[in-house]
Amino acid sequence: MPQPLPSLPIEAAAKALVAAGAAGIPRQALFAAAGIDDAGGRIGFASLCALYEQAARLTGDDAFGLHVGELTAPRMYGSLGYIVANSASLDDALVSLARYQPLWTRAAGVEVRRRRDGASLRYWHKGEVPPEARRQESEQMLAALLVFVRRAAGIALNPTEIRFEHRAPADLGEHRRIFGAPIRFRAAATEIVFAATTLALPIPEADATLARLMREQAQSALAEQGRREPFADQLRDRVTAAILAAQPVSMSDLAASMGIGGRTLQRRLRRHGLTFRAVADEARVALARELLAEPGLALARIAFRLGYSQTSAFHRAFRRCAGMTPGAFRRALTAHEEF
Repeated sequence: MPQPLPSLPIEAAAKALVAAGAAGIPRQALFAAAGIDDAGGRIGFASLCALYEQAARLTGDDAFGLHVGELTAPRMYGSLGYIVANSASLDDALVSLARYQPLWTRAAGVEVRRRRDGASLRYWHKGEVPPEARRQESEQMLAALLVFVRRAAGIALNPTEIRFEHRAPADLGEHRRIFGAPIRFRAAATEIVFAATTLALPIPEADATLARLMREQAQSALAEQGRREPFADQLRDRVTAAILAAQPVSMSDLAASMGIGGRTLQRRLRRHGLTFRAVADEARVALARELLAEPGLALARIAFRLGYSQTSAFHRAFRRCAGMTPGAFRRALTAHEEF
């Protein structure tokens, strides 16, 4: 029986939703136009591509994807952003980006392809979506990747070449402005090409100790992720969907939504070395990271939104999953506002 394709966290669509909203297109209208059910905590790659294409159409912005890519800030990617920012060189940063990107999603990713005169950062995805149907998403991703590397590394760099699989649009003005490099369309792959001299550039103010610690944490997280089966991901997604819909999160409710009994769910959790509380807390903490980026949102309000009856319970769960308190996490975000 074929396995379902991996999905992306719904946060992958957040920048597009914000940009479309600023142009007067409400979230509900955009999801409806793209044929997406706005109820779950995750989104399929094909649906994400449809959302970008519809956003470009509804806003009348043919460079919508590029403009969304410019909104990227390394702090949006948590520990991944800090690893890249504290790498020894641009080459090291790209290798780390490719290695630890699966912590964000396994539905799409990047890989470093070595060349005689440098290397390319190639964007790949799982799913049969034709190049023309994912033009906006592809342009968003390459713009985001380049902006991400430029800002995280603190290096004003231009690539050797930009390559897209889709046809060239009529107006390339924004492409030239953002990428600052020759652009090839109808290429064999979607990628950013860097010269060897650019890859050798050191990253200013990189903290080798911090990079080592963050890599160790990321490596542990990857190992844990690799031990999980789709069942655990499905359960976490259902918890996330229930929280977003302001529905109660309990083992009996989740078991019923999965079409199994409470005892069966308990046995399956035990078989995978998991507990319901740990999975539920992980889903809540993932949402908490996004909410904590809003400085005006009180911790008590965040705890309430996540379904905790007491703020102290939220503090304990967050510290257990993230290794720090919610307040410390928020202060770290504030301290690195420019990051």
